[in-house]
Amino acid sequence: MLCPVIQKVIFSKQAFVERRLPVAGHGKFFVKKGTKVRPFDFVAEVPEAPRNPGSQRLTAGVGGEVVEVLSGRAILIKTSAVSVRGVIGKGEDEEGEIRIAADYNAPIELSAVDAGCASNVLVGGFVPTLEVFKKAEAVGVRGIVCGGTDFAAFQKSNLPTLLIEGFGRPPLNRKVFEFLKKVEGRHAFLSPGHEELLVARLDGAVEDVQEVGEVFAKLEEGMEVQVFSASCFGQMGKAGKVQGDMVEVSLNGDKISVPGRNLGIIK
Repeated sequence: MLCPVIQKVIFSKQAFVERRLPVAGHGKFFVKKGTKVRPFDFVAEVPEAPRNPGSQRLTAGVGGEVVEVLSGRAILIKTSAVSVRGVIGKGEDEEGEIRIAADYNAPIELSAVDAGCASNVLVGGFVPTLEVFKKAEAVGVRGIVCGGTDFAAFQKSNLPTLLIEGFGRPPLNRKVFEFLKKVEGRHAFLSPGHEELLVARLDGAVEDVQEVGEVFAKLEEGMEVQVFSASCFGQMGKAGKVQGDMVEVSLNGDKISVPGRNLGIIK
């Protein structure tokens, strides 16, 4: 049986990052098309505005080459980056430094969210309550990346959020967590609408990730899989016996039968 391959963490030799002014028409870019930039190079001056108290300078956030300049609005930078893929996202695009707020299988607690998290993208196992989302938004957190959260809390929250596994309280994929832990403090771009977190690569940095490879692979017993059936959407488990079109999957100690078309192989 062939199943789609799900690569959660992928290195891309060519990625594009848009750096926008907080308010269109309010600011001036220093760079032009063809300019080479580094992550902490200033690329624009941003004057004081209602959403931007005090004059500031906008950094590139990534290293690469400016390939497009939209005067008074944005620039497009060609770079190399690592993409972390989720299954469900909500909210506007945001950016910030990665901050580990909880272990891969632990909840992001209210006590872990404080003023020091401002301008960060928080990472943890799962978000247990709506109050955590509300406090994170109140202190200036830019977004959350986690394994899952309750559907009701997800729907009521306004904070940009990327669920790597799905609804409920599944732990964050271990490979994803280990990668994000390794690059904690790195600037990242959260795009919930595209179900993706883009992590800038630093010059000379070597990440233990793979480039996009096979799209389908033969499902074998013992493989790590992700379930996309309604009752267990997004949960991870181990493939067991394959009988016709059905696959036995072990989930948290329980065994369920899932149609092969509703499984993805994790690599």
